[in-house]
Amino acid sequence: MVDQGMVQVLNEKYLRKAVSGRRALQENLVRPEAIVTLEQKEDGSAAVIKREEPGRMRKIPLSSGGRLILDFGDHQVGYVTLRFSLQRGPRIPRHISV
Repeated sequence: MVDQGMVQVLNEKYLRKAVSGRRALQENLVRPEAIVTLEQKEDGSAAVIKREEPGRMRKIPLSSGGRLILDFGDHQVGYVTLRFSLQRGPRIPRHISV
């Protein structure tokens, strides 16, 4: 049963302090250093078996189930936004899963 007598109490002093402590979102444009191909080793870990220039991405056709692994060179933490430009045509898929 829901208590209909519940009242929301806001601590205005705490809220002002929280808002004043906000920092601006830090944004960095990070480009991939390489396209890599991985192979699973016997111990279950992965090994890079091929590295290609990232500019080659435009020439790699991806079909259903295709994959592309990008190496950004270091450990990136945070949110990611990817931008794609898709060709148009009757046989070109327009669905991308990330």
